[in-house]
Amino acid sequence: MYNNSDLHVKHYFQLSDMIGASTKPPNLIQLLMSVSTRLTALALACCVHFANAQQAVVEDTVDNPFFLRMCKLPPGYMRGTFEISSSSSVNRERKKLLDVTGELGYQYFNRDGASNEVMLIQSTSQQIWGRLQIVYKETYPYTVQFRYNHTTPFQLDNQYELGLGFDREQFRRMMYEKMQQKVHTDIKKRYEDLRQQYVNAFKQYQQMRQRISGLSQAQRAVEEKIRQRTKAEGVLAGLDIKKPSLPQNNLPAMPSLDMQGWSGMLQDTLLQKAGIPALREQLLRDPLQLDSMRQVVAGLEKKINSLKAEQSRRIDSLGREMASRKSMDWLRKNKKNIDRDSADIPDVPAPFWTRASIRLGKYLVQMSELTVSNIFLHGAGIRYGDRYFVEVTGGAYDFAFNRLFSFRPDTQLRNRPYLLAMRVGRDDGANMDAVSFYYGTRRNLTGLVNGPAFKTIAGVSIEKRMEWSPNLRLALEVAKSTPRALLVAEEDNKGLKDLFTRFSGKTLGAYGNLQASFPEQRLDVEASYRYWGVQFESFNAAQQFNPQNVAQLRLGKAFWNRRLQVNSGLKYTNFKTAGIASNLKSNTLFASLSTVLRLRKLPVISLGYYPGSQLYWLEDKRLYEYHYYILNATVSHYFTAGTTPMQLTASYNRFSNRYTDSVVTAAQSFYSLFYTTWKGRFSFSVNASRQETLVKRLLTLEGGSSYATRWFRLSAAAKWNQVPGVVRWGYSFSAGLLLGKLGTISILTDRSFLPDRTGQFIPVRMGQIQYTKPLNFSVWR
Repeated sequence: MYNNSDLHVKHYFQLSDMIGASTKPPNLIQLLMSVSTRLTALALACCVHFANAQQAVVEDTVDNPFFLRMCKLPPGYMRGTFEISSSSSVNRERKKLLDVTGELGYQYFNRDGASNEVMLIQSTSQQIWGRLQIVYKETYPYTVQFRYNHTTPFQLDNQYELGLGFDREQFRRMMYEKMQQKVHTDIKKRYEDLRQQYVNAFKQYQQMRQRISGLSQAQRAVEEKIRQRTKAEGVLAGLDIKKPSLPQNNLPAMPSLDMQGWSGMLQDTLLQKAGIPALREQLLRDPLQLDSMRQVVAGLEKKINSLKAEQSRRIDSLGREMASRKSMDWLRKNKKNIDRDSADIPDVPAPFWTRASIRLGKYLVQMSELTVSNIFLHGAGIRYGDRYFVEVTGGAYDFAFNRLFSFRPDTQLRNRPYLLAMRVGRDDGANMDAVSFYYGTRRNLTGLVNGPAFKTIAGVSIEKRMEWSPNLRLALEVAKSTPRALLVAEEDNKGLKDLFTRFSGKTLGAYGNLQASFPEQRLDVEASYRYWGVQFESFNAAQQFNPQNVAQLRLGKAFWNRRLQVNSGLKYTNFKTAGIASNLKSNTLFASLSTVLRLRKLPVISLGYYPGSQLYWLEDKRLYEYHYYILNATVSHYFTAGTTPMQLTASYNRFSNRYTDSVVTAAQSFYSLFYTTWKGRFSFSVNASRQETLVKRLLTLEGGSSYATRWFRLSAAAKWNQVPGVVRWGYSFSAGLLLGKLGTISILTDRSFLPDRTGQFIPVRMGQIQYTKPLNFSVWR
């Protein structure tokens, strides 16, 4: 029952032709006036038709010749429709000028230990960062990032940095989404066309079904009369036929049809004697038409179902093609070839700010494997171009970890060495060709030469990266530098003139890396080789620690349907130092192995063995190399007790090295047993560990719980620590609060024990507070 005070209800009669093309509904008053003298006959015809059809079906076709003659209307169907109208106006869509997302954050960290060894334990840091993703006119994405980090007593990472530029990856994602939408729009249009054809064919089927149903009723009436006349028993028992139906596809359901079998009707001799040839001829023709109409409807539905598979196939093909091409210039030139219907996507823009990225501050530089890498630059860098690019970097620099107990001392810029590097090349994502040139100064090492504090270094390199397929890639680089003096009496190089003279294998550097994957064999292979001539110079912090020759091979193989993963590696180093008071020569072969076994409903087991070595400068004149190895074993099992999930992890780690040989702070042996379980919003954990050094032993028992909701998180734990003769308590506490649009604030505090370089365990207090503010706003045109 409709309430006229709440809803505007319109009830009208809509006429359309047999194929379903709608016509303008006639005015109801005009229609009633035109047939006012025939209203009684019209109502009577409708009642008779309703009784003969046995059921009232929505949108049933009215095609009775008597009815059409009475109404003087063309053949068609009559449908009653209730429609709810709304008087609210549609707001016109506004366009965005800028769409900004990202976050701002601040973090304060402090760790204090009662030890004179401040390098590895005591530290304080403050960080401020921001990341903004700006989309201009809903098409062109830009990225702005800034970060400031002040750490005492040493600086381990980028101190401050500002980066801005065009976000190529985001632009590619936006292009891909627009192409997907174009494909979807095309498929949807074709789907609607086919669906309309299906609806029209279905209406024809309803019309035919109604007519045949009426003939069946007449046939049954004739049979009854003949049966009464002949008093024959068992005549025209009839055979039920399969009811017409269509597969489910969210389309109009086929109504049920209850009528006698046509074959039994047509073969009955009594009907042939009944003298009704017109009825018999109609029965012969209509079943064939009905069967043909069913085939048409089924064919349309099959086409509709195939559109879904076609859309998935086209989108998957589009994604694979775009993933194999990284260059935006290629995307711009070939976007129509990626998908024929994806023409309405934005071109790669041409202005400067859409092809350039800028980086300012004090940050880590990685330009190439041989020349400029792993140095902290106090300056700026800019890269312009996409497929063809130019990259320029310059400023004062420090090597990372180039002296023991001397981490990037912040001296005045005029007392620091400087660097200018330029790289020009072509990069389409899969393949790259580049030429690099670097020029600058470098400190003379004490005991190497007698001369000025700085010397000039220059060099050039050629890089090439090739990708024949996603499973086979090769990278190559060759470099030539000005020669380095080997003896005290030798004269240092004079700069650029020595770069193109005095050619020798001693002034060359070479690098190669091959990666191959064999999916059918489930095998991954990586082989690399690096060569540095004894007189080769570069701005690579690893060069003064790395040997003259390094060859490396890595293999990864999966067995038993990926239940067992085995990774192994071989590394051969061969080097000697020249011109140093304590010359060092080394030939070492390292072999590593790791395995992971995953069996269903059983614990996950992993084993690993990792050897290595470290090189250190001591007192600016002596070079030392120390070897070590790490052995690791872990067993982890996730299971359910009733309805409660649980996880149990046991691990063992051993670091073999004397503390006097390495600055790596770790216990000689470490045993741990960790158990955790979850119940609703709560989690509970228990941990037992044992650490052993050459002189001390530490036992720790820890238990805690945490509670988390969508906007709040809280966890706390208590620790029992025992060093021989001493028992001390520790704790940990953390909390996080989501403040809606204001952001998220979290705090963390901890008191525990850590080993220092002498092997003694000392109490350490740590605290941290962090605040992040999400950004999400738009500027409208």
